[in-house]
Amino acid sequence: MDWSFCPLPPALIQIMAASKASRDIVYFTFGNEELVQEIWDMHNFLQKQHFTVGKLYSVLETYCERKRSRSAGDLYDFIYHSYADLKSKH
Repeated sequence: MDWSFCPLPPALIQIMAASKASRDIVYFTFGNEELVQEIWDMHNFLQKQHFTVGKLYSVLETYCERKRSRSAGDLYDFIYHSYADLKSKH
């Protein structure tokens, strides 16, 4: 997968790495309250929905493929909607 055209938010990468390593995470936002809320909301969502790193990685691959064809919007919205799509298929 070529990620060069599809940069991922560093916080999301760190959440994935910390999860895989079974470690806590500390992410400094330097007073950006909106970013704090976005990261907090995504982290809680991923935990509550029992997203695995593998499942999230798969969603990210799909997002980047769509981004390449310019048919993907906001990443976090894409993740939220992907879960809804996955859930409705089961």
